[in-house]
Formats: sequence, C-alpha cells, structure tokens
Amino acid sequence: MNDVFGAWRALSELLRDGAVRAIGASNFSRAWLEDFISFSEVVPQVNQAEINVLHQQIEDVEYIAEHGIAAQAWAPFARDRNDIFRNKRLQQIADAHGKSVPQVIERWLVQRGIALIPKSTTAERIVQNADIWDLV
Repeated sequence: MNDVFGAWRALSELLRDGAVRAIGASNFSRAWLEDFISFSEVVPQVNQAEINVLHQQIEDVEYIAEHGIAAQAWAPFARDRNDIFRNKRLQQIADAHGKSVPQVIERWLVQRGIALIPKSTTAERIVQNADIWDLV
C-alpha cells in the first residue's frame, strides 16, 4: 500500500509484457498524476475518481484529458447525497426531456467525455441507464 511507484512499475511491466491491455489509477490527485507523468515510463490510461454534479472536478478532468488520460466517474450519482435524485433543477431538466434524473446525470457526464459505470440491480434501471442518447 505504501509503495505506489513500486506497484506502478509492476503494473507497467505487465502492460509491456502483454499480460494486460491497460492500466489506470483510482482517486489520483492532480499532484500524483503529475508525478506519474513526470517520473514513469507509462502514463495511466484512466483515472477513476468521484465525479458528479455535486463534485464536478472540472480542472482535474481538463488536466487529465490534456495528458491523454481518460476520466471515469465512480459514484456518478453522488451516492444519493443531498437528495440528488430529487434535486429540483435536475428534475426540471429531466421533465423537459421526458427522462429521469439519473439519465440527465449520465448524459451530462458523457457529454463531458467522462466514462461512467452506473450501478443498478434492477433490469428496468439497467435498460434506462443505457437510454440517454436522445437527450441533448
């Protein structure tokens, strides 16, 4: 846990050997990413971080995009903090487009170029999560 660069070197070796196709980081701050970009042969291909409408991370997402690193949102629904699914502004947008609040959030992330993995255990919501492409 304490030797992040050692772990990264091991992952980089697996990548070079073809044992894995991609390696990435999770919750790396901009400072950590700057170190990795400066001092590692391999730049993370993705950085998974908390990104949602309540925690937008605009500057960090721009920074990693400039370095060819993909952003991936964990907790895209903010773990339902602050009643995000009942947010009045998000609900107005959803109603105007015949969509749900989660769909509005997903589309907002996708339009920003951020990958996401929405969690659901119900078939109806899984289908709904994929139905965002006609929302503009």
